[in-house]
Amino acid sequence: MFPSAAEITAGAAPLLEDPPGRVRMIAFWGEPGAHEPTVDTPVTFLGVDGRWRELTSRDLGDDLGYLSPRQYTLSPDGSRWVVASRGWNKMVDFRTGELVKLTRDRFTRSTSWSVDSRSVAVWRMTEPGLEVFDRAGRRIADLPIKVKKRLVFMPNSRHVTIFDAPVERPEPRIRFTTYDLDGTAVETASCALPSGYPQRDMGVDGYDGRRLWISALLDSKHGVTRYSIIDTAIGTVIQDTKTPVTCGTSNSGSNPACM
Repeated sequence: MFPSAAEITAGAAPLLEDPPGRVRMIAFWGEPGAHEPTVDTPVTFLGVDGRWRELTSRDLGDDLGYLSPRQYTLSPDGSRWVVASRGWNKMVDFRTGELVKLTRDRFTRSTSWSVDSRSVAVWRMTEPGLEVFDRAGRRIADLPIKVKKRLVFMPNSRHVTIFDAPVERPEPRIRFTTYDLDGTAVETASCALPSGYPQRDMGVDGYDGRRLWISALLDSKHGVTRYSIIDTAIGTVIQDTKTPVTCGTSNSGSNPACM
């Protein structure tokens, strides 16, 4: 029998008092029997040392709301965490326990870390403008870009790539523009999509610094989903799979759709 979440995380130390350096995983368990989380409901963090830490909304100075999985973004190297709390976007440094407020006003924003974890992009979907902060929480760029609901990539700490919504004609493609941190567009390109895209219930997300992960629900009754991985550097589809997918390894290696 598997242990309960409470048993797994028992004795978790306060994160800001005992920073883990880097974390491997973030878990949001909720309170047993509770209908809704509270300001004291912890988010738990598994450090690279194998120990659990915890953090609550109250620890961040917020006594009005609670932390949920949709409110935070972990850096790829596991050393920092951007969280939305009481309308502010704040950065938590897991090495020092330091908490830095990023934004200048109380409007929760979307975030996207650079692949090298050296900077993070922050923006509002309803307003123009995209800010970039370094890993110390210092603002290093303020780009007058209208992001809205488009996908934002940071392939490195010096560039921001914004993807437009996929188009169907004259052929299925997705267009993207890469900007310098001064707002100059340095590249505009597009990639072909697999035949049959775009589709309803389609999701587009970053697979890593240069590849896109695209999924679309084909058959809700039988749980059939289509997954595709597109290499934006060469503009081609490198994986196109219909599921249910069985994750695991074989003689040819791991299934990319499960990574």
